[in-house]
Amino acid sequence: MTIWVMGFRGEDSTSRILCEESNGDFKLITKPLRHPSSHSILFRYGNPDYQDLDRKIVRDNLINQASNILCNIQKARSLMVMREHGVQVPDFTLNRLTIREEDFPLMGRRFHHSKGADIHYLTNRSELEADNSDYWTRFVPSIKEYRIHILFQKPVRMSRKEAGRSDAHPFIRNYDKGWVFQNVNFIEYHRSVEPLIEEAKKATQAMDLEYGAVDILLTTVNKPCILEINTAPRQEESGRQILREKILEHYRR
Repeated sequence: MTIWVMGFRGEDSTSRILCEESNGDFKLITKPLRHPSSHSILFRYGNPDYQDLDRKIVRDNLINQASNILCNIQKARSLMVMREHGVQVPDFTLNRLTIREEDFPLMGRRFHHSKGADIHYLTNRSELEADNSDYWTRFVPSIKEYRIHILFQKPVRMSRKEAGRSDAHPFIRNYDKGWVFQNVNFIEYHRSVEPLIEEAKKATQAMDLEYGAVDILLTTVNKPCILEINTAPRQEESGRQILREKILEHYRR
């Protein structure tokens, strides 16, 4: 069995490394298969190129359709879709004129962003007027932030963001701001994080994604709040191994 991975060839690309480590079970492609068969399996690791290829693949053998990846990449649109499906997401607006004084603080965001590099933290009207963001979300006070990997509506891996240095930003939790991922044994913690897992599953289902790494907050009132879904998350060796094993397990049943 071969899993064809539509990914990226960058030197530190997770999709490239995932395939190189697989002993031939996963093969990276950056252009369409010439003659896909009814047994061909395609895993789009964040790459929506060559959308016509999806029509040649049996639906059950396709992990993440290109059109759904494109919808998810447009972050404000993905929040709209998830909200329409009852997923708990931050309040947001595309129109700064609708923002009231009681809505501050806000997080200014870009429609297309990566690694949280676009975040502007805004505390008042003058900062908002000078801000060039595409949309704004209300700040959600939280206890912890997690990333839950959902594959075929099952949780396969979970990690928690932890401060990796003393000057880590208090709430913009990315690598550049001093935060790192700490793996969590979600089997042991399953009962305490069950609401988070269920909301992560609900989010990927709303976006019609077979695979997604869901960034989710545990708020100060112990409620889940989805920030976004990543379809090409960067992963270390153990994460790549788990993903390969779970995909092969699914298709070998």
